Amino acid sequence: MSATLLNDETLSGREILNLVVLYDDRASRDHVLRIRDHLVEHFGSELEVVCSWWKFDFLAEASFATAAAKEVDKADVVLFSVHAAKTLPSHVQGWAEEAFSKSRQGQCLLALLGGEDNEAELRAADDFLTSIALRAGLDYLGVPAIGGVPSELARRSIAHRAFTRTAVMDDILSQQKPPLNRTRWGINE
Repeated sequence: MSATLLNDETLSGREILNLVVLYDDRASRDHVLRIRDHLVEHFGSELEVVCSWWKFDFLAEASFATAAAKEVDKADVVLFSVHAAKTLPSHVQGWAEEAFSKSRQGQCLLALLGGEDNEAELRAADDFLTSIALRAGLDYLGVPAIGGVPSELARRSIAHRAFTRTAVMDDILSQQKPPLNRTRWGINE
């Protein structure tokens, strides 16, 4: 199948986004379907979204858990979509610990998507996935601020960016300011 996708990518000129979706119920799956449909509608000529769908219950079966982990190894984005659950079930946490046990430094985006009605209840899932992302070296997009408090990973990212000097910043800071022309002070001059 991957050879077919590569051939299709070459022929169509579209980028392929490999998305692995792990979800707890039909509502959380449908939420991701709407987002996927929106992406296809807006970027369909440039982007092909290839989805692999795994209900949390499936991950309790060893053969399904192994197959899902193989899909994660090829994924560009791994999305946990949660609606009914307030925390990730223990078998899903165990699966995630195993699936993300090796470092994948920057190879994938890990994300948490909650329903509009339960984002405030997802702190435990957000904290768990933040720790997984940190250990595996993944980018993480979680619930941005629960109760106005950014996640630990978001705080670290903000702090890192605040104290990182780039070449562009060095160029800007090293430029000489032109002297002020004090002879003209009018707005229209």
